[in-house]
Formats: sequence, C-alpha cells, structure tokens
Amino acid sequence: MMLRRTAHAEKSMYRKLVGYMMALALLLLASVVAGLFFFGQFSDAKKSIYENLDLQMDFFEKDVVSHYESLAYMGILLSEDMADVLDRYLKENDMRFSDLENSGEHIYAVEKLMVEPLRQKLFQAGCSGAFVLLDTTVNTSVENAELSRSGLYFQVNEYNAERQNMLLYRGISEIGRESGIMPHRKWRLEYRSDAFPGFDRLAKSAELPLERAYYFTEVFTLPGTSERAMLMEIPVVSANGTIYGLCGFEISAAYFRNIFAQSSKLQRLICLAGTGTPASVSSIDLLSTGIKDGYYFPPSGVLRRIGGRGGLASYADDLMKYVGTARSISISPNNPRFTLIVLMPRDDFDRAIFRNTLQLVLLLLLLLAFAVWCCLLFSRRYLSPIILSLEQMKTDAGHAKASNLQEIDNLFAFLAEKDKAHEKVLQDYENAQREIARLAYSRMKEVDPDNYEQFLAGLGSLTPTEKEIFDLYLEGKGTKDIMEIENIKESTLRYHNRNLYSKLGINSLKQMLRYAALMKHSDAGD
Repeated sequence: MMLRRTAHAEKSMYRKLVGYMMALALLLLASVVAGLFFFGQFSDAKKSIYENLDLQMDFFEKDVVSHYESLAYMGILLSEDMADVLDRYLKENDMRFSDLENSGEHIYAVEKLMVEPLRQKLFQAGCSGAFVLLDTTVNTSVENAELSRSGLYFQVNEYNAERQNMLLYRGISEIGRESGIMPHRKWRLEYRSDAFPGFDRLAKSAELPLERAYYFTEVFTLPGTSERAMLMEIPVVSANGTIYGLCGFEISAAYFRNIFAQSSKLQRLICLAGTGTPASVSSIDLLSTGIKDGYYFPPSGVLRRIGGRGGLASYADDLMKYVGTARSISISPNNPRFTLIVLMPRDDFDRAIFRNTLQLVLLLLLLLAFAVWCCLLFSRRYLSPIILSLEQMKTDAGHAKASNLQEIDNLFAFLAEKDKAHEKVLQDYENAQREIARLAYSRMKEVDPDNYEQFLAGLGSLTPTEKEIFDLYLEGKGTKDIMEIENIKESTLRYHNRNLYSKLGINSLKQMLRYAALMKHSDAGD
C-alpha cells in the first residue's frame, strides 16, 4: 500500500511539474507573440493590404494631381496664345470673329498661324494630343452645319522621347502636309460639337477668369475611332471678352496607361481615374493603368462596387472580383467629383490573407514545439534523475548512485546518517528490552504470586481514563506530562492514582511498573 501511494505521489509530482512547465511555456509564448504584435512584426493581413493600397493611392493621387495641374497651366497658356493669334489676325484684317464663318480662306490663314504654337504646347505638355476648336464653320450650307466647327486637333503618333511624330485628327489637311503632319486614318475637316464633351457649356457661357474656367471631361470614345480619352478643355477668349471657342489637351487611355504606370510590390495592381463618385463610376468611364514593367489586367465591362464601407471595398466587373480603395479628389473648379481607385484582384488578396495566416500558424507551432522541447529537455536532464533517485531510495538508499545533482546527493547523505542513527536507537532499544527481560526474570521470584494475580485481574476493571493513565505511566511519562496530556489537575490525577492502586492491589508506582514488566515478559514468552 505504501509503495502504491509513493508511486502515485511521484507520478503526480511529475505531472504537476510538467503541467506547470507547460503553463509557463505557454505564458512565455503568449508574451513573445504579444511582443511581436506590439512591435509590428505581426499585423492583420487585411489591415496591411489596406495600408499598402492606401500608400499606393497616395503616390497615384500625387502623380495625377501634379500632372493635371500642369496640364491646366499649359492649357491657360495655350488659350492665351490662340486668343492672341485670333486677336492679331482680326485686327490686321479689320474683321470681326463672325466674319470667319463661310470663309475658307480666312479660316485657312488662322489655322496656319495656330499650327506652330499648338505644336509647341503639345511638345511641352504631358499629353497625347492638343486641339483648338473655333465656334465657326467653313460652310453653313451643308447638312448639320450648325454642329460643325473648324479647328485643329493634333495627336502624338508614338510616345517617344522627342515626340515629333504627330497626326492630324481634325483640321485642313493641306496645313498638316505643309507642316509635316500626316492625316489620321479617321481624319475629318471639322468637328461635330455634339460629339465634343463640354463644347456648348464652355464656348457659350464660360466662367472667367481662365484659372477657373478649365474643365476635364469624362472619358469618352473619340468619334470615328475606338480610342478612349479624356480632354482638358478651356475657353479661348478675346481681350474684349468674345469667346472664340475652346482649346486644350487630350489624355488618351493608352497615354494614361503608360505615363501613370506605378511602381509597386504587388504582383497585379489596377489604378483607375475618372469623373464621378466612388460608388457610381464604371470601368467605361475610367482611365486605367497598372504596374511599371508588370502584369496589367484592366477591368472589363461595368465595374461595380459590391460591398465595404471606408477602408477596403469590394468591386466586381463582368469577369473578376477586386479589392481596393477609392478616393475623391478635386482637379479643377468645374470638376467637383473626380475619383481615383486602386485595386488588386480578389484572388491575390485571398492568397495574401492565407499566406499571412499560414505563416502566423507555422510560427506559433514552431514556438510551441520549441517550448515542448524545452520542457522535455528539462524533464530529461533534471526531473528524470530526481525520479530515478527516488526509486533508488525506495530500494536501497544507502547504496544509491550519485545523481550529479548536489541537492539529491546531499539528501542521500542526510538519509544515510539518519539510517545509522535509527539503527543505533533500535540496537539500544533491543538491548534495553533484553535487560528488562533479564531483570524481570530475576525479580520474578521476589514477587508475591497472589499480589501479581490480583494485579492482572484488576487491569480488566480499569475505566478508560484509568487505562490511559496506566499506559502513560508505562510509556515513562511523568506527573506533569500526564496532567498536560489528559488536561487534568493534580488533585484529579491523585484521585485516579488511588483508584489504580486499589484496583491493582499495589501500593507504589514502582510496584506497578515491575508487575507491568513481568506481564510483558510473560506475554513475549508465550
């Protein structure tokens, strides 16, 4: 029974210690993880992606706003140049602006004067085309003449460093050939004002000064082509306030894609810009770009916002789903709603979340495995020797091997000394017992048999209290010891002593002890 209890105690000690160690390891693990989170080593993957996209949005916004402000500045200079050409020509020929209508000769002369300043501004501005649209026509007798307007529209043919290769999209072809500008494959002599966004609003009722009059159109398809573009338009106003028409610059989808390509760590990034609010824009109303020298997959069809508020939002087109962030900016006094959107494919987002979660789980498992390994190492190096030493103590503590643990070895030495002392006490006790037996035998002849029989008979008549006092005397207790143990007064003890002596037929404590020794010796002999 004792061995089973000892084994159970050892097992309990082992389990408790291992449990405490595991609890400590988990606490340390939690502290390490909390510290890593606190110092930013771990972060929520969704938050991290949002921060990356938001930072990308900052770069994209800075590029767009800076570029569009530069275009607005160049547009004001172009408007002033075009107005100056017209003012000088009309003054030199003593004409009014309305006299240009139905006059091919004068319109030719005016456009001829406009070619060089328009070309120079196109070279200087960051754009894909430049135009000047006059509120007049060469022939009012043709069909839809009220919608036809004269002017020049140049487009950059290739986006090279010198940007000298241009095409004539609208204007008098002879002027283009004389200036080394080849006609566009969809060339026309004049514009249709109804296909030119913002013409009526700017050419009829422009708000001056010019610094507040420019306007960026929505994205539209250039008439007769599949090219999508956005225009920066600004009125051309004479010195006396006459509105001659409008001029400005073109930002085509191809040019926007090249000039605004972003540097990014993301594998696939889509940056969009256009008029409207973040909740109402569609991909056909936006210009798009991607990563420099990277994979680029623009949205197709209608881009719809399908969820999210603030932070990350979810979008979808006809083929894919996206995750991104949108921001409204102001690019001109007349464009209160202009939106930038930065997106990444939903598949990339989900993979990033999974990869981040997997890394976190693997790291936690690694830390947990390290904690378990530390516990096992501690058990093997320290706890196992203790258990083995305890097992040796149960078998033969005196011959226990050294455990290499100072405390255990000291315990073995202490127990060995105790064993020696205990053996000595046992030996002394046995010697005393033999001496008592010898004395009892030698005194047996001196004892009156009748008195001894009365003593033996009287033991059965003792009360429980008297029996306890009798046993205490036999144990060698003194008077004071018995009073303290029984919690009685001296008078009470004397009373019990008289009863003891009377019932046992003795007259002294010495006689009682002698008879008790004889009784014990007789029992041992039997």
